[in-house]
Amino acid sequence: MNRFLFTIISLCCTMLLFSQQESNDVRRGNKQYNDSNYTEAEVNYRRGLEKNNQSFEGHFNLGDALFRQEKYPEALEQYAEAEKLLKADESKRKEQLDSRLAATYHNMGNALYAQQQYDKAVGAYQQSLRLNPKDHDTRYNLVKAMQQLQQQQNQQQNQDQQQEQQNDSTQQQQQQEQQ
Repeated sequence: MNRFLFTIISLCCTMLLFSQQESNDVRRGNKQYNDSNYTEAEVNYRRGLEKNNQSFEGHFNLGDALFRQEKYPEALEQYAEAEKLLKADESKRKEQLDSRLAATYHNMGNALYAQQQYDKAVGAYQQSLRLNPKDHDTRYNLVKAMQQLQQQQNQQQNQDQQQEQQNDSTQQQQQQEQQ
């Protein structure tokens, strides 16, 4: 019985120690991030995630550090992992969950916007606003993404029309040459 109890206590202490080490790495990463040392922040967040791969903060903050380094695809992966962790964690209060999930979708939208994937960015911002309708930053980003998407679609339409006109002109020239 004493051995069993000792084993349980040892396991609990070990888990607590790993949790604290992960927290220290994330805190160091936060300090580096706040000092605009995004590469060093990335290293610390990754260290923390090695100790606790189930850390929302680790994945979310790593996504932010990667985004600042313009590593947008990697940032999206981290935000997606943070999203997965939040959705799986049903013990969180709904309001807190929605707020964090809204921030995750907001940041996913930013990463997609930076890659000029405006249609997907619009979707991410809309998801964020469903969860946090009072977020003015997300609303602003949504409007910008919609404007960019419209501009992108207009440019594509103009290019298509110009190509069609060139094709028509070429066909007319060929017909005249044949006559």
